[in-house]
Amino acid sequence: MGEVDNTAVISVLGTISNFLYTHADRVSVVAPGMKETVVEAGADPDDVWLHTNGIDHTFFARENAGGIDETELFEDNFVLSYIGTVGKAQGLDVVLDVAEQLQATDKYDDILFAFIGFGSRYNDLAQRAEARNLDNIAFLGRRPMSEVPNYLHHSDAAFIHTESEEAFETMIPMKLYEALGAGLPVVLGASGDAVEILSRADAGIAATPGDADAILEAVKELRENPGKRQAFSENGRRYVVENHSWDAIAEAYSDKIRCLVEG
Repeated sequence: MGEVDNTAVISVLGTISNFLYTHADRVSVVAPGMKETVVEAGADPDDVWLHTNGIDHTFFARENAGGIDETELFEDNFVLSYIGTVGKAQGLDVVLDVAEQLQATDKYDDILFAFIGFGSRYNDLAQRAEARNLDNIAFLGRRPMSEVPNYLHHSDAAFIHTESEEAFETMIPMKLYEALGAGLPVVLGASGDAVEILSRADAGIAATPGDADAILEAVKELRENPGKRQAFSENGRRYVVENHSWDAIAEAYSDKIRCLVEG
C-alpha cells in the first residue's frame, strides 16, 4: 500500500507470498488484477479463485440510516464524502487543488468535501487545507462503523481516490462497495479494477487519479445533474445487492470449498 519502503522487508515478504501462491491447494483473490499477479508468481490459473469483497447490503439500506451531528453542514451544502483511511495509498493531495478551483467560482460555492476517518496523512492534509484557506473541506475525524451509513445517506455523493501507480490498479476500495450499497453516486479517481466495477454498476463518474481538472469536471457534472445522480443511485444499489452481497459471495465460496474437499 506504499506505507513500507524497506526493500529488504519487501523482498522477504515477496518470497513468502510467492511460496504460498505456488504451494497452496487454492488461492482466493478479491480482484481480477490480483489473479494475474498470483499467476505471474507461478500459480496454476485453475488453482486461483476470484471471490470479490462485498457488504451486508441491509446495513447500508436507506431505511436503516440514522442522524448525524453535522446535519446543518450537510443540508446547507452539496457534500461529497470521503469515508475511510487517509494514507499514502489514497493520494488525496489532489483534493486540495480541486477544492481551491471550486472555491474560486461562486457558482459552486456550496460544494463541500467531507473527510470522515483517519490515517497517516490525515493531519498533514488538514493542516495544508487550513494553510490554503480552503473552507470547502471539512475534517470530521473518526466515526464508528455503525455511523458510516448515516453519513453516506446524508451526503450527495461519495468521493473515492487511489494513487495513480500501477500497483494500485488491482485495488478495489471497500468504500466503493459501501457507497454503492448506500445508493450514493460516486466520483472515482482510480484506474484498473475499481473503474471496471463502477462502469458495470453504471453508478458514477471515473476520472484519472491525480488529475485535478478531470475530478473537478466530474464533481461539477454530478452537481448539475440531479437526474443523473438519481439514476446512478438506483443503479449502484441494485448492482451491489445482486453481485456483492456477503450472502451471495459466501454461498459461491462455500460451494467451491465443498467441491475441493469432496474431490
